[in-house]
Amino acid sequence: MQANRPIPKQYILKPPYGYEELNWNTRYQNEYNLKNINGLSWHQGDVEYTKLSDILAKELEECTLIIVVGSDKKRFLEKYITSVPIIDLEYKLKLKRVHNYITDCQAHDPQYNGFRCAMNHVFKIFTYMGKIEYDFKKLQ
Repeated sequence: MQANRPIPKQYILKPPYGYEELNWNTRYQNEYNLKNINGLSWHQGDVEYTKLSDILAKELEECTLIIVVGSDKKRFLEKYITSVPIIDLEYKLKLKRVHNYITDCQAHDPQYNGFRCAMNHVFKIFTYMGKIEYDFKKLQ
C-alpha cells in the first residue's frame, strides 16, 4: 500500500511446487499455519510464483521506502528488491495493540476469519503510521 495510493492490491501466489513434494515436517507446518496462523491452504493461489519478480518491480517502482513487519518478510523481499530500503518495524510496532479492521479479504476460508490476515496488517500499519504522523526519515 503506497502512502499516496491507499488502495492495496493483494496477490495470492500459487505454490512453487506440488504438495506431494513437501517433506512431512513442511506438510505439518503448513497444516499448522492453516489452522492456527493464517487460514491459507498450500493449494491456494491464482498467480504463478515465477511472476513475483515482475509484480514487485511493477507495484513498487515508485516507492522510496518499503515497510514490513517481520525479519522473514524483509529477508524475502531483499532477494528481489535491491534499489529501495526495506525497513522492518517488528520491534517498533506491535500489531496486536493496533485496532483490527474488517477487510474484504477473499483469500481466507470463512471458517478461518479472525486469523492473521496480511491485508488486515497492511491497514493496521498504514493507519497507525498516519495517526502518529510517523517521520519515515528516522527509519532510514
